[in-house]
Amino acid sequence: MSLSHATEGPDCLETNNNRGYPNSNCYDNNCHGELSVDGITCTSGNYLKCPCGYGCGRHTGKCNENRCNGHNGRCTTNDKGCNCI
Repeated sequence: MSLSHATEGPDCLETNNNRGYPNSNCYDNNCHGELSVDGITCTSGNYLKCPCGYGCGRHTGKCNENRCNGHNGRCTTNDKGCNCI
């Protein structure tokens, strides 16, 4: 028996790691995340269907700090779409 898992998009984890951030900027690399329904998913380019964020840094912050208002590991207000712990 084999198990399959749904993914966010084509190798999103690998592409995010290659970009050096938990989530890249939704405005970069032809991502156009600002055009997605949730505003934090790439709608075009090499990162189509991958998560993106706004103002993400190299370090993942805490979901309950800096007005991140994190839900399911991603900020929903400040640094919207960026990963948090």
